[in-house]
Amino acid sequence: MGQSQVQLIKQKGFSLIELLVVIALLGIISLVAVPNIREWLVKKEMEKDLNTIMSIVKNVSNDIGNNLYEMGGVFFDNNNGNGLIVKIRYRGPDKYRTFQTCNNNDSEWDGVETYSSSSVSENYSTFSNIRLDRATANFCFSKNFTVNFTGNVSLCHKEKNTNAICQLVNTNDPYYDLIVQRTGKAGFLKYSYAKKHWVQ
Repeated sequence: MGQSQVQLIKQKGFSLIELLVVIALLGIISLVAVPNIREWLVKKEMEKDLNTIMSIVKNVSNDIGNNLYEMGGVFFDNNNGNGLIVKIRYRGPDKYRTFQTCNNNDSEWDGVETYSSSSVSENYSTFSNIRLDRATANFCFSKNFTVNFTGNVSLCHKEKNTNAICQLVNTNDPYYDLIVQRTGKAGFLKYSYAKKHWVQ
């Protein structure tokens, strides 16, 4: 029998130039990918809070439409620049006979639920990433679906705007406007600076 021969395979490693090229490529990829990932996370955070706000508004509108209460309201306030405070208020027949305005006073309502950046709830987000364009804003629904409000509620992401409230003048940061119709129907519009108009 012939003597078996063992063949040695010489392994070749990466050269210094090859390693530098790989590191340079990874650096370029990270410069492109990391901002895009952050933008995606900001968008998801914003969408979560917007969807939660929409659910709150629709729930209050439905409760009034189903005659569970005479009047309901959704009140927004900035939490000292640390997010958003949302209050849900309801008014029964007795209070409704006396108070029919959309004021944010405890004595004029029968009950209040408060959700803010410090709230812990399985059903509502914490609103820690979102801000208003003013100190306060509100929407109220009555039996006949008249809606009282202080003006358009514009919302922005706090990371995209470092001010205590949204600064919506001369900025390229996206923001959203909450529109509530007299029928109780609500929706968000996003302002497109590229097209200079509101888009769904």
